[in-house]
Parts: sequence; structure tokens; C-alpha cells
Amino acid sequence: MVRKNVKKNDYSTMRGLLALLMAAAGLWFAACTDDAPGDRQKERVTLELRPYTSLFTDTSGVKTRAFLDDYGYLTYNDLYNAYQPQQSLVDATIHMFFTRQDQSPEQGSFRKTGDNWISTVEMESGQYYLYGFIPENVVGGATSINPIAGGYEKGAVISLTRLSSVVPSDVCVAVAAGGGTDDAPNEGYAVGKFGFTGTDSYVYLLFDHLYASICFRFKIDEDYNKLRTVKIKQLRLKSSNMKKYYDATVTLTANTFGSNPITDVSFNGSSYNETADGLLFKAEGEETPEILLQDNVFTEFLGCFVPGNYTQFTLETTYDVYDKKENLVRKDCVAENSIYTNSFLPAGVNWKRGTMLKIYLTVKPTYLYMLSEPDLDNPTVTLK
Repeated sequence: MVRKNVKKNDYSTMRGLLALLMAAAGLWFAACTDDAPGDRQKERVTLELRPYTSLFTDTSGVKTRAFLDDYGYLTYNDLYNAYQPQQSLVDATIHMFFTRQDQSPEQGSFRKTGDNWISTVEMESGQYYLYGFIPENVVGGATSINPIAGGYEKGAVISLTRLSSVVPSDVCVAVAAGGGTDDAPNEGYAVGKFGFTGTDSYVYLLFDHLYASICFRFKIDEDYNKLRTVKIKQLRLKSSNMKKYYDATVTLTANTFGSNPITDVSFNGSSYNETADGLLFKAEGEETPEILLQDNVFTEFLGCFVPGNYTQFTLETTYDVYDKKENLVRKDCVAENSIYTNSFLPAGVNWKRGTMLKIYLTVKPTYLYMLSEPDLDNPTVTLK
């Protein structure tokens, strides 16, 4: 369980259960099918989500970030802030399913506003089972949930259609949900449990990864940095053997012994023809400025994608080159780097969900001391 002395996470907002409230709240929370029977009384309850996420495991088997506790979870805010340059493209909306035994489920959005995920919702008294995924905007089609044998108490099957296959977001599904206080979840909270009575104001969520990832670590060559300044404007990640969209089915089997409830994840791209091409970063004025590369500090960008057996990616980097008097000398330079996975992954290692590969890239000329002035202004990006 999450300890009381752990740093508090940032949270998000959800507005309204009914379409009647959509115009005022700007968000939605709608019943999937019929309303609850008239003899059941609903009350307005303010809920605040406390999301945590699991750690990535790099291809050497080492966890990529410090442990939050024995489960290895960290606040979602830590992951969200780790890749600061990409935040204009990363949505942190949590899509939630409020389920009850023998009732049609309700679903809705908790949108991040500032440091909070808070909303007033209508709930009945009694037992709920909460399921969810993040971020909502990776899904371009329908979302649905169904109970497994024995009902939602035993688990659920979540279906997501038209998932973008390459994104700058860490795509996750909740593997635990439950109530708690401002300080910590209730006693007995654990991975594999999804019960919530509706009497608590706080919902604690633990998320686990559905996608694999590459962490691109950029820097500029030290000698070249003395002569030129390079600013990254855009990053795209492509793959000719990956579809641009997939449909996904995630099976969660609840348990009381702390085991990961994800018992099956399947991706199907047979309905789609385009190949993968995802935008990871784009500079857009003051809100999202160009990224100045440094020679002594790596700038990190995250690229997440549907897991599978992929042998080749292409990273397309667009950047500007300035002299040391801040004059723009080359605009919109484009470098394409082919990434052959057999050069980086250990033999037999596949792209599994939750795995991360770190790739280091250095912007530099090939032979700095031999370059003419035009060559100096058109550097290359090298992988290692």
C-alpha cells in the first residue's frame, strides 16, 4: 500500500454525471445505458483521484525510477513532469468506469486541472467497483466495459477502439482502486482490488503500463556547442511494420493476494491500413518553446507505442541552428535516424508492455576540424 509519508500526487477534475450539466461543467459523465431504478437514492459526492503509476523496466531488467514503496509505484505527477517539453501534447485525463453488480455501468472523465482531479458526482450508497485507464485522448473510438464471470467483483474486460499506436503519453490501465483519506488509502488497499463504497472523498488508483517505450536522450557535442546553438522544434517516431491504430482488449481479474490483475492484453490492427507515425514533440510559440540542447545535460523525450515484435523505427528530428550571436543560420533542418532494434535489444528480447529502451543521441558534425562553414551549419544526429 502507499505509505502516509509519500509525497502527495497531483489530481484531476471530472464534471457532472448527466448531459444536463455538460454546458456548465465543460466535461461529461454519462450513463452507458439505463438509469438506476427509481427506488435507489443518489447523493452528490465530491471525489478526488490520487493516481500512481508503475515504473518502467529498461531492457536490462532495471527499474528506471526510484521506488515509491514495495510495489514500485510513483505519483503520476512525477512521470508527467519528467518529460516537461512534451506536456502540451500529453493529456492526463483519466477515464473511469463506475460499476455495480447486476447494474449497467457508468463512465466518465476526470480531467486534470492544475494539480487536481476533482469532481462532484452522483452516487448511490453501497458497493462499487472502479476501473479506469489513462490518458483518455489516445482512444479515437468507443470504450466499453463488461464483467467477467461472477460479475464486476471478480474483474472486468475493457475494450478500446482506434488507439493511436505511437504517442508521447504513458498509456496505462488501473490495477487497483479504493477509498482513503487525505493521507493514505484505507487499510487493506492493494493491487488487484477495485472495491469502493462511495463513503470516502478520495479514490486511490494504481496504474500499470499497456505500452512499451523508448526514452530519447539528446545532447549537443561539446566542441560543436562552442560554435553553434541547436534548438529542437519537432520529433516524430515512425515504424513501417506497426499500424497507426489498434483496437485493444484488456482483461482484469481481481484478487485478494496482491497479484497484478492484468491477465490478458490483446491488440488488433487488422482494421487499419496506415503505418505508425506519431508526433512526440512540437514547439508552438511561448507555451511550448524550442528545446535548447546542452552539452552536459541530457534532454529526455518519451515515445510510447503498442508492444510487439518490431525491428525498425525512424526518428525524425527537426531543428534550427544559430550562431553564438543568436543569428539563425539554418532553419528547419531535418535528420532521420533509423533505429534497428536488434542493435539495441538483447537477443530474444521483444517489446513488452512496461519496458523501456534508452537511446542516446548527440548532435554534432562528423569531422568538426575539417568542416567548411556551410557544413558547420548542417550537423548530424548520431545514435549510440
